[in-house]
Amino acid sequence: MSRAAFIRLHDVRAVELVNRTASSLAAGTPKALLLADIAAWQGSFNEAAKLFVSEGQLEKALEMFTSMRMFDEAKQWAEEAARSSGAAKGSGATGGAGSAAAVAELISRQAEWSEETANYEAAVEMYIKAKKHDRAIALLVKHGWWDRLLTLMRSLDKVSDVKPITAAVAAFRRAGKYDAAKEVLLKLGDISGLLQLNVEEQRWDDAFLLLAANGQLKDQVYVPYAKWLLSNDRCACSSGLQLSVHFPVFMLLPLTHASVSAVTGSQPASMPWR
Repeated sequence: MSRAAFIRLHDVRAVELVNRTASSLAAGTPKALLLADIAAWQGSFNEAAKLFVSEGQLEKALEMFTSMRMFDEAKQWAEEAARSSGAAKGSGATGGAGSAAAVAELISRQAEWSEETANYEAAVEMYIKAKKHDRAIALLVKHGWWDRLLTLMRSLDKVSDVKPITAAVAAFRRAGKYDAAKEVLLKLGDISGLLQLNVEEQRWDDAFLLLAANGQLKDQVYVPYAKWLLSNDRCACSSGLQLSVHFPVFMLLPLTHASVSAVTGSQPASMPWR
């Protein structure tokens, strides 16, 4: 009778609901879930959520709220479910972890929606709350929010969060943010990376200071430093070779010969060392 009445009224959505409800009822779907669908269709979302949860279908309740962009309501139901599971833990009930995961997923969905609607600052905060640091870093880098990125790096764990921290270091280096990259590399204890950073930035005093306590990494500094000396005319002069106090003489010999060959087109007969 209801189906015929809705057909006469040309209410297609109502006809679909009646058909779906009849099919679900015939398939043995619990009455409470059918009533939840009807309540949701009528806009009684909290009543629908109660019915879904009563049948152990929290996910359906959360899906209903998120599809309507009602994230706060969804989080309230997820958090309430988590509290209820925790209170019932002593009686053998489980599901607290699942509820916590549901909250994290909701926050992630809210972040995605914020990003889609160009609310990027909110999206960053939501991604951080959802522990999706890679997505947060991508937005921070895209918009050049370097101070916020550094603040985030200070809050992360250098062991469990090494992947996003490493990604942030790479972003700082590409952007020429030496001080920020240095701070994060120190947090990681990445001496090799810090040496490479100093070499890239031609901060030779800092590089050799690090090398003094980490001699096993000398190859990361000696060869780039020799090339830099040659390319900047810092070792060849009228009186011979001017060598840095940091640098072992033997490392420059093959590079200097190569440099002379490139200029003169012939091998030098000898090198005047003084």
